[in-house]
Amino acid sequence: MIDMEIRHKGIIPFRCLSFKEVIDLTGLLCPDYNILGGKKNMSLTYKEIKDQYQRLSKTNQYLDERMNEIVTAIDAHDCVIYMGCGSSYSLAKSYAATTMTQINKKSMAIPAGDVLLRPAAYKILFENSLIVAISRSGATSEILMALKELKKEQVQFDLISISCTTQSPLSEMSHLALELPWTFDESVCQTSAITNMYYTGQYILAHCAKNEKMISALRNMLSDGDAFLERYENKCKEIADLPWDFGVTLADSDISGVCEEGSLTFKEICQLPSNHYPVLDVRHGPIVVFNEKTLILVAVSNVDSPLERNLILDLMKKNAKVITISDVPLPIEGTWNFHLGKPTHYCVLGMLLLNAAQMITYYKAMVLKVNPDEPTGLDAWINLEK
Repeated sequence: MIDMEIRHKGIIPFRCLSFKEVIDLTGLLCPDYNILGGKKNMSLTYKEIKDQYQRLSKTNQYLDERMNEIVTAIDAHDCVIYMGCGSSYSLAKSYAATTMTQINKKSMAIPAGDVLLRPAAYKILFENSLIVAISRSGATSEILMALKELKKEQVQFDLISISCTTQSPLSEMSHLALELPWTFDESVCQTSAITNMYYTGQYILAHCAKNEKMISALRNMLSDGDAFLERYENKCKEIADLPWDFGVTLADSDISGVCEEGSLTFKEICQLPSNHYPVLDVRHGPIVVFNEKTLILVAVSNVDSPLERNLILDLMKKNAKVITISDVPLPIEGTWNFHLGKPTHYCVLGMLLLNAAQMITYYKAMVLKVNPDEPTGLDAWINLEK
């Protein structure tokens, strides 16, 4: 720790600096250096946001090689239950919605902690079902303990796991383990891992549904994703510089879960409060607290929908700062529009909104001088058995 304080006449030994003061000092003495990661904009979080689509290419290849066995395993069950914690629970919500809308199977998302606390209450639901457990580390305590409790209750189920490590405790418990170690984020906050795991679920379910339009739209993101990040990065930085202190994401159905994770990036990366709501449902109470300090990201399913356009106008009447996420351009005066530039499947909008939230909150962390790689009080994975 540096033992000094900047004063008018130079650097004088005085006291230990706070983390924020160290960043200020480094920026003053070495303007091209970032204490969070060496060169400017090279924190782990930033690097992983920028690298995520290179990693996604490998994920796509891996899934293609294993797709037949994955689809066969899912087709063998009438009920698919997705289990996760935190970010992976948000992903589970998107997986479950897509399972119901695309392949017409009974499905739901359940937080592993709930099952851990009340395993007997879930016996009927889980019996003879397929459980898909999602965990970046493959070692999340609540998931492992919940599965063990179900086995104690003599519940019969099959297990597919999705993780970003190899030979994890979760993989060892699984009938089919999908391991994506190249997607693992070194930063505590998950960025690349979330994008890759979201893609994994959507891509698998698109194949189960034999939905060629959805498959093609997802594959196109292998090249379109980098271009989207590049096109809007400077705009994300400009938006981060503006005076706002509350983030909101709005999205529906298949992408609601992953956009809820987009909301979580505000809490984790730039450490500001945030919420997620279904698009039209936001009028039923939440809109009351929106004001000029609120930044809202809206996933627009249909740029020609008067219902969605009118909602955006209502948000602007609250003086909120509004970003619309769409497939094709959506020019509404007073808003920013981040668009792909061509029609795509709705599931892709979830990736676009997530990427926008990741980049904006990274730059907001720089503005607030907080460390996006190590948010206070958050561990990379939760171990209840410490």
